[in-house]
Amino acid sequence: RTPLAVLKGTLEVLIRRGRDQKEYEEKISFCINEIDRMSKSAEQLLTIARIDNYQVNSKVELEDINNIVKAILDRFKDPINTQKLKLNVNYLHDKTCKIDAYYSDLILENLISNAIKYSRMSGEISISIFKTPNGLFCEVCDEGIGINKKELGKIFDSFYRSDAVNHHTIKGNGLGLAIARKAADTIGATLTVESIINEGSCFTLSYPSIS
Repeated sequence: RTPLAVLKGTLEVLIRRGRDQKEYEEKISFCINEIDRMSKSAEQLLTIARIDNYQVNSKVELEDINNIVKAILDRFKDPINTQKLKLNVNYLHDKTCKIDAYYSDLILENLISNAIKYSRMSGEISISIFKTPNGLFCEVCDEGIGINKKELGKIFDSFYRSDAVNHHTIKGNGLGLAIARKAADTIGATLTVESIINEGSCFTLSYPSIS
């Protein structure tokens, strides 16, 4: 069933007969959550379309990448607290570097969102930002469910969800990593992943040509 069909069915059930206040609140809350989920999907599809059509130009400037990561973590503080996740963040010592702030935020937000989503209760998420002679690197690692090796080549495809059937309680539409990869390609960065099933995943964003 499509999301709209589920939403329509829920509302139709509500008007068939009178219900108590608690049941009305539960059903309406469900509908609001579904609308939020559909809105996010629509926004993600628009983001992909904009990237594909070069409607958001890359703008490389001297930015504080630590602040970008801190802002993302602040946006996700509620699910982090709900899942009682431990954060281990190693920030860049010299803070500023030449990057595209918009696309970097877009990529890292999706990577951190995925790390939270697929982490187990009370798990740990590690984020490391560092420089080497080869460039700037950002790693986002979790101790979650991991990704099957045979699926690693597909996870950046639009609408693909790794092992989605076995983890149907984890909400998503398979667009986040597709956006992250497209954004990385746009700024000349690379996005790679290593994962072990039932142990976790580690995504690495590399800016080899930006210092």
